[in-house]
Amino acid sequence: MGTLAQALELARAKLTDGYFGPRTTTKVVNDHERVEPDGLTLIGKSGSSSDAYSLARLIASECGTQPLTYQWCVAEATRNSAQAAGISIFSRVTNPGAAYPAANKGYYGEQRTRWASTKQDPKVAHHEVALAVLSNPSMNLAKGARRWISCKVQDGGVQNGRPLSNDAKGIQTSWAKDGYQWVGPIFEPQLGQELIDPYLLCLFEFVGQGKADPARGLAMVDERRRSSFTAKNVEPGEGGARDMAHVGVPVMLFGAAAALGLAHWKGMV
Repeated sequence: MGTLAQALELARAKLTDGYFGPRTTTKVVNDHERVEPDGLTLIGKSGSSSDAYSLARLIASECGTQPLTYQWCVAEATRNSAQAAGISIFSRVTNPGAAYPAANKGYYGEQRTRWASTKQDPKVAHHEVALAVLSNPSMNLAKGARRWISCKVQDGGVQNGRPLSNDAKGIQTSWAKDGYQWVGPIFEPQLGQELIDPYLLCLFEFVGQGKADPARGLAMVDERRRSSFTAKNVEPGEGGARDMAHVGVPVMLFGAAAALGLAHWKGMV
């Protein structure tokens, strides 16, 4: 079978064949695209919890074609952000604030004025990741991150046909004023490799107003812009870069999956 990482990647690939929950349509309301039917109806039909289904939709929309480690970190950051705000993940991704058209409250949809995109219907694998992350709050692969960007997309200047107001360094500088800074490299010692290319997925932790230092993050962006490290097969997705290159899965994730009794994964190794 090869390495454990290869086995888990194979398991992940097989799990993406089927959709989890009902298929949806989209509708434009007040110039904002939303998913139909409403969120609570979809959750009820899915048979999952509101947080797990919401997180699965976010994973599918923001990083659904990326390797498992990227999906896991985005899911952790979403969970962390909701917990810090004292709200559910469903509320985090559907009720972001006053700029949100009232008619779209409680609906999944595109990222515009929402906290993140939840436009795409999730696959079985996305729901499995959501369940594993919610069931393992102490994993902390994302180092406590609450936000993320794709530096690759930000530097491209356009997302889904719309111009972006900041490049990767501009976002880092702006978010530092709010107390957020790059979490730093994410390594898996047992695999001896960097698990996340921060130019494709840059994670941010909250350290407090007036305490964030963007210097490391800015230096990372400069280095990755010059480096040949970043995967070449990348294109912008709804909420970030789509990286189809193989990235190894940390051994710790298998432990979490096995502890949950995820039959799809357990039988692959």
